[in-house]
Amino acid sequence: MELVIFSGIPASGKSTFYSERLRSSHSVVSLDLVKTREAENDLFSDVIKRGEKVVVDNTNPLVEDRARYIVLARAAGYTIFGYQFEIPVKTALARNSKRTRRVPPVAIMAINKKMVDLCYSEGFDRIYIVSSRSACTVRIKPFNTP
Repeated sequence: MELVIFSGIPASGKSTFYSERLRSSHSVVSLDLVKTREAENDLFSDVIKRGEKVVVDNTNPLVEDRARYIVLARAAGYTIFGYQFEIPVKTALARNSKRTRRVPPVAIMAINKKMVDLCYSEGFDRIYIVSSRSACTVRIKPFNTP
């Protein structure tokens, strides 16, 4: 049983990363897909009860945003992985401008200002940093273990 929590500003590549690398092995929980926090909470609870591998594909900028997933998953015996998406705001804004469903640029900048790096003390078993300098190149590196 495995929980993967994504953290990154809008248009940082989280959903694309899921689609290209984890879709075949993990369910996804995303506020973008279900539209309300209550529906998202229900979906996440159901996935955890079934013991499925799951990715939480939200911005998750704050420790508190991530804690509610970690607490539930840890109680169910899950291993918890964090993926922190680090791309320049300028790159995210450029990607966003090409989307069909755009995020207001001011929202991207506001979320960027409140981003708190993932930390092992939150309950992660492993943290990875995903960085991208272009749409074609993605680097994934483990963050130093505790």
